Amino acid sequence: MDDTASIVTADNSTIYSTPIGTTSQINLDSLTQELEVEGEEEDYECAEEETESDIETIDYNAALVDAQRQWEQSLDQLNKVFNWILLPMIGKVIGRRSARVIWQRVMNTIWN
Repeated sequence: MDDTASIVTADNSTIYSTPIGTTSQINLDSLTQELEVEGEEEDYECAEEETESDIETIDYNAALVDAQRQWEQSLDQLNKVFNWILLPMIGKVIGRRSARVIWQRVMNTIWN
């Protein structure tokens, strides 16, 4: 049996090996840098695969935001039409009819 301690990565490559029982200082900075470089290569490969799905997700989200903005604009326009056109017309019609009814009652009371 080999009396060394090793750090083995996921792809079964040895990064650092040292004899067991010896007192040696492991340079953790260089070790982590080696791990980060290997991780970056794997991340780059994964990033290429995920790019298309990310773009589709971004496009979908942008379309949803645009649709929401258009919906809010449409509601704002309908609100303005209702407040500026329909309410005054309804008020005008109701006001004239109620004024006619009230005027008829007043005239009937005065002339009778």
